[in-house]
Amino acid sequence: MIGAATLLALAFCCTPFAALPLVPSDAEPAESAEQEDVELGVVVTGVAGDSVFVDVGRDGGLEPGDRVQFEPAGRPVVIGEVRSVSSTSARVELVSGGNELDVGDGGVVRVPLARLQALVAEDAPTDPTDAAEGTDVPEHPPWTLTMDEWGNDLPLLAPPRAATPSEREIRTRGRYFLQADRTWDREGGRTTSTFTRGGLDASWENLFGEGGMLELDAEIVMRRFETELDSDDETQLRLQRFSYAVGGDRQRPTRVQVGRFLQRGFVEFGLLDGIEVARRGGSGDGHTWTLGGSLGLLPEPSFDLNTGRDAQIALFARRDSTQRTGLSYGVGYQKSFHDAAADRDLLAFDADWRPTEHHSVHASALVDWYTSGERALDAGPDLTELHVFGTWRPDTRSGVSLSLDRTRPPDIDRAAFAAIPPDLLREQLFERVGLRGWHRLTDDLRITARVDAWRNQDDDGGGAELRLNQRDLFWKSLEGSATVFANDGTFTSIRGLRLGLDQTSSIGRFNLAWELVSSEQDGVVLGNTEQVEQTLRAGWDHSFGRTSTSLYAEHFFGDGRDATSAGFYLQWRL
Repeated sequence: MIGAATLLALAFCCTPFAALPLVPSDAEPAESAEQEDVELGVVVTGVAGDSVFVDVGRDGGLEPGDRVQFEPAGRPVVIGEVRSVSSTSARVELVSGGNELDVGDGGVVRVPLARLQALVAEDAPTDPTDAAEGTDVPEHPPWTLTMDEWGNDLPLLAPPRAATPSEREIRTRGRYFLQADRTWDREGGRTTSTFTRGGLDASWENLFGEGGMLELDAEIVMRRFETELDSDDETQLRLQRFSYAVGGDRQRPTRVQVGRFLQRGFVEFGLLDGIEVARRGGSGDGHTWTLGGSLGLLPEPSFDLNTGRDAQIALFARRDSTQRTGLSYGVGYQKSFHDAAADRDLLAFDADWRPTEHHSVHASALVDWYTSGERALDAGPDLTELHVFGTWRPDTRSGVSLSLDRTRPPDIDRAAFAAIPPDLLREQLFERVGLRGWHRLTDDLRITARVDAWRNQDDDGGGAELRLNQRDLFWKSLEGSATVFANDGTFTSIRGLRLGLDQTSSIGRFNLAWELVSSEQDGVVLGNTEQVEQTLRAGWDHSFGRTSTSLYAEHFFGDGRDATSAGFYLQWRL
């Protein structure tokens, strides 16, 4: 073990990129800020099928479409995309690498530096005396506009006139992307699996001169699985979003969106083929309110996104705080139908509360209201999902977060749920509570700790993790990390160690990691119950102009493992 870690460190230190300059010498400052990406760390706070919730949201710089890379302990890299954001959290849809993520798993997101700078600018002082303190106020030049038609009956100051839609420019945002992953598994017979996807995820504002927003997210996905005896191929076109929205601004407070889109009132209501209408207004006390509803078909919650068998109607109301601190909350109701028969009555609640600049709480809940005609559950309300995540950041050097999750499958007839046996519907329940803390011991040394406990209808367990990050380890911009972790699952218990090195230079960010995991299989009758496995990972990320590139490779070896994975991700921003 020591020899492998030492060899990995020496190989990294001897690479030529270690001595490269850290900042391009010929880059223009403004252009660099526009094109440079910054890496943000996120932590999984909830898991729901092929989606997870993370602890960073709009206030932290995330936006829909951002790519998230998770590196769970002892498991392959998982790639996801941000689909919706609140002020303090985001929902990430997993797109490759499986869905083996747990609460507490970490990930990274790369976002444009210019976006973070804009967030900082929003927090700048608004009082002119604060902004001008310590600066020389230039003398105003003579007024050039004359008032030829002015009388005592006219106001001294004319009201501002907002630009009409026809006067606004067309704004395009989005990206082309191409991703490919391939795995060679040589244990117990040779198998090869390939996953490739490419497409366009973009939006066009004021494309038709009416101030509307056209959104498109389409991709072609190819899967291939090969064994020594057979192979299986699948190619599919996925249309995840294709919609047009108008309104929702100061001139037109009513917003109408039609097409295929993720519902804005409550993302928990899912993808919709239909229409959503919402009207927004101000209450004059630092809050805004929104009332709305939606009508249409619900694509199946599967990779195929088939539509036509499920329909819904929904109503929702929201009250959002416009201040840095305050309470925002929403309530919604969704009535769905399966094959033209009444299926689900769903109540949704969420809230974001920031009592101070140092404290924040995000909570969401789904409650199913059952009738006497259900397959397994009794009539009345039942808490289907509950996610609570609270954070306390006393200063910029430390913080503590607490998470609580509770999930159980709903008793409904919709595809993917109708196949669940009635006994499992009555009994299945998963609950988890987690505590995480971090502190910067010095300007360059940071320590992070996590503990959590879980239980389901059959078992209980827990996990813990301790991580050290050291910046400028041997030279500037080289970061080293060491992590010890343990997790007791229903069928497998693991103990592990991970060592990592990250180097940032003018030609990108390089990272190397070595992981050692000892796992114990519970309930195994034959064969060894303990296995020791190792993983080597290497990656490279770079942004140049509007193009971002990511390459990675990982090799799994040890008891019962002999596999190699490699992949790339290309992105061209519009």
